[in-house]
Amino acid sequence: MTMTSQKNTRNRKILKSRSSTPGFCRRDRFGAALFLLALMAIFVPGPVQAQPTDGKVFGQWGVICPSDKAITCVIARSIFRKSDNGRLARIEIGRMLPENGYSIKIHVPLGLNLVKGIGFRVDDGQSVTLPYVSCSRPGCWTKATLGDDLVGIMKSGNYAYVKFHTVQGEEWDIRFSLNGITAALNSLGS
Repeated sequence: MTMTSQKNTRNRKILKSRSSTPGFCRRDRFGAALFLLALMAIFVPGPVQAQPTDGKVFGQWGVICPSDKAITCVIARSIFRKSDNGRLARIEIGRMLPENGYSIKIHVPLGLNLVKGIGFRVDDGQSVTLPYVSCSRPGCWTKATLGDDLVGIMKSGNYAYVKFHTVQGEEWDIRFSLNGITAALNSLGS
């Protein structure tokens, strides 16, 4: 045998041994994939909740997801003055983790009578007065936990009202449509 034919014979043997390998590797990959799926089934506790979509709108309520993943998404609705398009009030509702309840944050402008607090009610229901938490350049705000009963009333209601008093003694009762709030709250997960 010549040197070239010996080389070709050896190359054919190498190719032959390599050609039988891919079937073996495919079986190994398939087995590894099955093993990983079995591990996932053991360690994943039930269905994975879909994340709310930032910017999605449900009726009058929009979803806002901060870029900071440690902060949960909220649904929000703002009311603006017709005269100068300045914001009169804003309601944000979000999930409280790990408790799984809801919290509400209400933003109002500066120049208010802080002693009287912010009133909140749904439709013709009883008003709840919430104390101000803080005021800064953009305005004042309050925050509270929403009980399941109030969440249920909001889901079946037509309007929410935010009431505040200016330092000049004017009373403002801002009406927010609750159109779409049920779907918006559901988008935040349970």
